Amino acid sequence: MDYSQFIHVLFPEIQIIRDWYISVRLYSDGKNAIGDESYFYVANSKNSATYFDMESNSIKFEGERDFLIWKYVVMPKSKRAIWELYLLMNANTFLPYWWHGGYRQRVFIFDDSDFAKIPALRYRDVSAVIDKGYTRSSVEIEDCEGGFDAHVYCCYWNEWKGLVREHIIMKVQENRVVEYKRGADFVIFSYNCGILY
Repeated sequence: MDYSQFIHVLFPEIQIIRDWYISVRLYSDGKNAIGDESYFYVANSKNSATYFDMESNSIKFEGERDFLIWKYVVMPKSKRAIWELYLLMNANTFLPYWWHGGYRQRVFIFDDSDFAKIPALRYRDVSAVIDKGYTRSSVEIEDCEGGFDAHVYCCYWNEWKGLVREHIIMKVQENRVVEYKRGADFVIFSYNCGILY
């Protein structure tokens, strides 16, 4: 199913190349014995179809699709567009999940009040972390020949990693993302909830 209009409302700066569209796969609870997660992907509108399979009582997909959405994005030199692509690429960390799919779940730290959502940090003094700016999200752009490099920094909490300042690097040439990779993450507070599946 083509969710492009819905995606455009959430991510207005994101443009997908011609003949491709963004869609979403929602998790299945109980069908996969070890868990499942939801995620966005891109599909080719010329040779893809989504349909309901009566026999399995589920939605099926046929055709060409890719989970590396960044390869299909037209990227302007805009901090907002870069930030939107980062959020889109990390959507599986906050979309619905079931059981083992929860390993990737995050609580993003966009504001100091977000610490109240994290029971393990609720009664800890995190003022030094805040004062040093570790929890502030940012996008930095560096010009280079033929395009630019974008560095995205974002802080999040994960029950199996702790408080992490993530660093993502995007290399953009001629308005196309040609590389999307993880930089050096900074673990501010290491934590493991101790739950093993």
